[in-house]
Parts: sequence; C-alpha cells; structure tokens
Amino acid sequence: MLKIIFLLTFIVNLPIIIFFKKIIKLIGVYDKVDNIRKFHKTDIALFGGILIFINLIFLIIFDLVLDLNLFNESTSTREYFSFCFGITLFFFLGFYDDKFNLSANKKLFLNFLIIL
Repeated sequence: MLKIIFLLTFIVNLPIIIFFKKIIKLIGVYDKVDNIRKFHKTDIALFGGILIFINLIFLIIFDLVLDLNLFNESTSTREYFSFCFGITLFFFLGFYDDKFNLSANKKLFLNFLIIL
C-alpha cells in the first residue's frame, strides 16, 4: 500500500519538478528584496505552500478513490469535503497574501472567518 502512495506521489510531483521554472514564471509569486526585513540578494519564489497544498489534495483524493483509509476508517465523505474546503480557503488566503501583501489585521480577521 505504501508503495502505491509513493508511486502516485512521484507521478504527481514529476511534472512539477520538470516544469518548475515555467510554473514559477506563470504564477509570479516572489518574495521581493526590501532591505528592511529581507536581506536576500535576489527575488525568491514562494512555491512551497503550493507544492504542499497540491500533494495534500492529491493524497486525500487517492485516499478516497483507492480506499486507503489513511486518516481514519470512520471518516465520512462530508468530513473529507469540509477538510478540503477549509484547507483550500486557507491556501488561497495565503496565496493572495503572498501576491498582494495583506495587512496582519485583515489576515487575522479572514482566518477567523474561515475557522468559523
């Protein structure tokens, strides 16, 4: 069973690894140098959250389709949907913040709404 998960994860991640630079240019989310809080020399691609999100969603889909019971045997489809929906909202809020730089108060308020 574990071999199937590793194989499917490899298949999902291989195109991402091969086309990494093209995906980064397409998305266009970079941590820009400001010489106040950030001291790196060049702009850094913010891609880690996207990669984790994609893998988590595919893992949940594989669990549902292949009936792997990775999380809990009594987990209902409604619980899976609620979890995926919440994770997706948090992801897009973080992505929007990376792209357009939300204030801390707005992020806190929106995170609170998502939790509710």
